[in-house]
Amino acid sequence: MADQKENKSLQLRFQDLQGVQQMKYVSLGGYIDSYNAEDFQAQVRGAIDKGFPYLIFDMGEVNYISSAGIGAFMAISKFVEEKNGDFVLLNLSRKVLEVFTLLGFNSFFKIESVFCWCLSACCVLKAQWRSRKPFYY
Repeated sequence: MADQKENKSLQLRFQDLQGVQQMKYVSLGGYIDSYNAEDFQAQVRGAIDKGFPYLIFDMGEVNYISSAGIGAFMAISKFVEEKNGDFVLLNLSRKVLEVFTLLGFNSFFKIESVFCWCLSACCVLKAQWRSRKPFYY
């Protein structure tokens, strides 16, 4: 099941991963800045509050992120921590990764370039162990 919300600056699509409980795959496109960071944060908080504390953010289509966007990920980090969850950033473009690196957040957030590495980096093994079901992607 996929939930999608789109505005002119940021596109979000929440998808379930078959066989993995408590996890959402979130496709992002556009840009994350002070204009949309609060709405982005609220939508992700909604997914977390509905029982999905494990998240993979596919940022392959994000072409810009401001410090407000990184601040939104900081807030999301606190949300998932409250629910004993985790998240990974996937497919950052060179330009977006540069922003994370210049601000020193490349060592704070889990950043991966290959989906299957995200599963282990995002503690899917913990989530899977709790559900005791096989997962598929």
